[in-house]
Amino acid sequence: MNATKFTQILTTVLLLGELSAMAAYSQPKPAPTRLETRPNTSTVDLAQVTCQSVLKMSNEDRAYTLIFFHGYISGKNNERLVDTAELTAITGKIADACNAHPETPLMQVFTQFRSTTQK
Repeated sequence: MNATKFTQILTTVLLLGELSAMAAYSQPKPAPTRLETRPNTSTVDLAQVTCQSVLKMSNEDRAYTLIFFHGYISGKNNERLVDTAELTAITGKIADACNAHPETPLMQVFTQFRSTTQK
């Protein structure tokens, strides 16, 4: 995946994530239905995703996972302005940290490097 395509995908996913987060926060949550209270075997605990699991993914899956985490952190930080060049540079730092410490939870690495981004 070339850098231009990655930037386009990153921008699109981040914007969609921001719109989803804004929509989710602006509407009241409905009461849980019976289906929602059942255990879901396809859930993923983001805090348990390690760098090693991401490093083992295909290039495409890894790119989408990193983009998802960027969108998650952007939404959590209530960031409305997205600097794709800055996020691309941070992604390189995240990749370096993950390669150096594959046992580290990916969320921890994202939190470390995204805590310095501008809101």
